[in-house]
Amino acid sequence: MVRDHRISIKDVAREADVSVTTVSHALNDKGRLNPDTRRRVRDVAERLGYRPNPAARSLVSGKTGLIAVIPSLPKETRVSFSDLGYFTELIAAAADVAVSRDRALVVAPPLSGDFVWERVPLDGVIVIDPFVGDPALPVLRERGIPFVTVSADPDHPGRDATVECEYRDSTIAVFDHFVERGARRAGFLSVPPMTAFLKASAETYASWCAGHGQEPITEVIEPAEVGRDETGTTMRSVERLFGRAEAPDAVYAPLESVGVEVHRAMLGMRLAIPDDVLLATTHDRGQARIANPPITTIEWDYREVGRRAASLLIDLVEGTRAAPLLEVVPGRLAPRGSTAH
Repeated sequence: MVRDHRISIKDVAREADVSVTTVSHALNDKGRLNPDTRRRVRDVAERLGYRPNPAARSLVSGKTGLIAVIPSLPKETRVSFSDLGYFTELIAAAADVAVSRDRALVVAPPLSGDFVWERVPLDGVIVIDPFVGDPALPVLRERGIPFVTVSADPDHPGRDATVECEYRDSTIAVFDHFVERGARRAGFLSVPPMTAFLKASAETYASWCAGHGQEPITEVIEPAEVGRDETGTTMRSVERLFGRAEAPDAVYAPLESVGVEVHRAMLGMRLAIPDDVLLATTHDRGQARIANPPITTIEWDYREVGRRAASLLIDLVEGTRAAPLLEVVPGRLAPRGSTAH
């Protein structure tokens, strides 16, 4: 009976005609090797199909091979990260990248007093949508733990390694689309600017209004009601919005969960969409697509966001890139029936 031969580091050393130590340094970015030697050893390892033992490599590199992703949700919200398709798609793509680069991804629950790195040894962390006053980021900076934010820290934008969706041009595209479809008074309905995305959306709307000679028409929904509007908060917000002397003829809600509730509230007020009012939101779990009429959305490739975040974090861990830096994933407007004036 012939046993399969598992390729060892000694096999790589013999084939490349170098020492075992040189192979170890070449594969773990250690030592002062000639770049050609490092490249040749890696080529030989790849050709032979050598896969280093994870436990042994951790001992050599001082790394655990574990990275974590943390959805950052303020305590006042009543939404869990499983309610958001954005988080799910992003995390799945990040996990694929982690495995392809010989790491494992730990999905940590939203912060609840304990930090995941206090319990699990980690090489780095992805923090999704840090909110104003997020407690994790100052601790990560103080401890020197590599981390990437998905959407910038709203308190200190530009300070960290960040991957984000393109917000401002996409928001402008929504309001320009309203005008193209005949709107004259565009409104904005959102939760408070707790994250960089929400802050950028509100600021861009205000800037757009100033550039178009329009007074802003805004209403705010309490964060605790987002996604679970059991008390009619959205209905009251929509009623206030349309109870003004100059009611809007188009509304943008920059969260799908809010946009879908606004859609429902408008229909409950017997407002015809799009004949009486145009409506747009963002894509998350696809609820906007199946509304009647389907809602126009801004859409981003959340899997691409996850891939970039994981790749960037592993680069930080390996020392091939350094913060601060920013990668931006572009968005696109997907017109649907809610703006088909």
